[in-house]
Amino acid sequence: EPGGTPVVLSGLPQADRRGASVTVVPDGRVLIFGGLSSDGRLLTQAHWFDVASKSFKPATEELPHARAGHASLVLTDGRVLFAGGVDARLSLIEGAQVWDPRSGAVTVLARDALVDRVGATATLLTDGHVLLEGGQDRQGQATRAAVLRTDTWQAVAISDAEATRLRSGTTTFAVAATLPPEASNNAAPDQLIALRFSRAADVPTVNARTV
Repeated sequence: EPGGTPVVLSGLPQADRRGASVTVVPDGRVLIFGGLSSDGRLLTQAHWFDVASKSFKPATEELPHARAGHASLVLTDGRVLFAGGVDARLSLIEGAQVWDPRSGAVTVLARDALVDRVGATATLLTDGHVLLEGGQDRQGQATRAAVLRTDTWQAVAISDAEATRLRSGTTTFAVAATLPPEASNNAAPDQLIALRFSRAADVPTVNARTV
């Protein structure tokens, strides 16, 4: 409890699971999903945790395929992304899934080598896309950081430096040209100028504060 004595919860079967995800969905419930038992079995039964009653109950909704070592997060539209992980045979799962806790609908995404990884982390970016970092691929090799675009569901590999900038909420652009040209060295506070950047940028990304 905040500012008080920690509360020991009970009632969750296989509470010693590893590689599970704990996700707070928009209605305030907490979903405990997947993971491996102490003897290495994949746990296929998900559970809900009710914060008010401090109790667990089995999830009866249709859910994505059980997995362990995956990454999960709530997207801006309230749906939940489950990416990567391993199945009951400890084989890498191909393709991520998006689950809607309101309707129960599960959307299977196309296989993407940049998304198919185990032990990764997922971070929701300010533009609604998802930053994937860390983890290993099917060969046990470290995977590159990538951005999974939620408008196309395609992943793009990025550098570690770019991942750090995205995680911190800042993006660096180089100004390739200004109009009028002399504004590149000096511009009045109330002067309107046009900037051409060295690479494409979304309008919300480049605003008065970042410029």
